[in-house]
Amino acid sequence: MAISLVGVVNAPGSGAAATSFTTNVPAGVANGDLLIWTLTGNTVSVPGAPSGWNAWQLNSTTAICQGNYYRIASSEPASYTYSGLTSNRWGGSMLALRGVDTTTPIDVAFPSRNAGTTTLTYPAITPATAGAWVLAIGSIVTAATGVTDITWTVGNLTAVDTDCGTDNSGTTNCFNSHGHFGWTSGAFTPTGPATTEAATRTIGASTAVRPSAVTTVAINRITTTGAGRSLTASPGGASVSVGRITTSATARSLSGTPGAVTRAVARLTVAGTPRQLVASAIGPSSAAITRLLASSALRLVTAVSPTATVPEPVGTWTETAPRSFEEPDPADWIEPPAAFWTEPDPADYIEEAP
Repeated sequence: MAISLVGVVNAPGSGAAATSFTTNVPAGVANGDLLIWTLTGNTVSVPGAPSGWNAWQLNSTTAICQGNYYRIASSEPASYTYSGLTSNRWGGSMLALRGVDTTTPIDVAFPSRNAGTTTLTYPAITPATAGAWVLAIGSIVTAATGVTDITWTVGNLTAVDTDCGTDNSGTTNCFNSHGHFGWTSGAFTPTGPATTEAATRTIGASTAVRPSAVTTVAINRITTTGAGRSLTASPGGASVSVGRITTSATARSLSGTPGAVTRAVARLTVAGTPRQLVASAIGPSSAAITRLLASSALRLVTAVSPTATVPEPVGTWTETAPRSFEEPDPADWIEPPAAFWTEPDPADYIEEAP
């Protein structure tokens, strides 16, 4: 199936030095979703993977670190807390994706990340699997104050999937960003998400997530040449394929077009040969009814539109009660005993003399 965004949560950065950091799990997460947790720290070493998580990539440079961890969702809590961090200011975010391969979610390894000062950039990456998503994960440290929401630019990405958490006035803040690109082929260098915020240190990392093995929904059908094919549904339209038999008894596909209704009805010709009866789009109904003649031959009865004639009253053709059709008692029609047929005495019918 195709990859899709479930949600993303950005936690407000810590306003003072802290040794633990909590990030909420995005709403709507279901078992099997991919969770990516990113922690950004100021002037600290990157921490290893927390319990229950896998290290994806751990990036560290002067005055900033970025830890990327992942897990496949399974009965998720409302939030996760990373305890035992080096004491300093931290920022965190969690991204949830659906339709990612749960066995091998990482399509290719992270390329070397880009580290910078005021500009956030990302290295090029070339995914390996059709339908993969390129993810651009950015981390910045800024000393700006009074910023309630950082605006991230999309650049050449398909979408920016993040909205930065509120900063803490008068202190150094750590922020994360996420964006994705629906990859098709070749190398890709993300140009976003980026920000015009006055950053002092940046880390930009590119990665790719692999889609689940099931990427399309297939419906069995027969093409107009009788070959087996897969019918793939596309967003915004419907395509319907109906198996049928042509007038030459060849297997074919009957395709519906938008705005018209086409129906195929199997039938038998008057000669008893299988044929296809096709009704035209939104018009008088045509129906095929199989029947048996008195000779037991199969035939087709075609219904026509009702005429305006007045039907014959039911009472004029309704059969009478069944008993009126019963045979009489055998005693009423059995031949009399043979003795009743004895011929008369010859004397009774001898002709007279001429």
